[in-house]
Amino acid sequence: MEELSLKERLEPQDLMRMRFLTHKLAIVASEEVLEEYRRFLDIVTRSAADGSFRGDDAELSEALCALTIRIRADLLGESPRNSLAPDDTTARTIVENARKAVGLG
Repeated sequence: MEELSLKERLEPQDLMRMRFLTHKLAIVASEEVLEEYRRFLDIVTRSAADGSFRGDDAELSEALCALTIRIRADLLGESPRNSLAPDDTTARTIVENARKAVGLG
């Protein structure tokens, strides 16, 4: 994602690579991660419709945060419901860091 966000212009192949990543994830990721990745990919696809991610930083950052939290919960064997709870310090930290990175926090 970092590499794509730094590109001046997105190419159709860039999104195709992300779609194929779904198949790789299906080998190792939980259903919750796959669902979150699909939501993330939907946002990326919609945001990239104009050939760039300009002006979509906040939405992309939030989607990436949600995906990061899901992947982390999956890797650590945490319950998806618990990993996104408001009292989860790590989840809050991830969201706060992302908001600061795009100037929202």
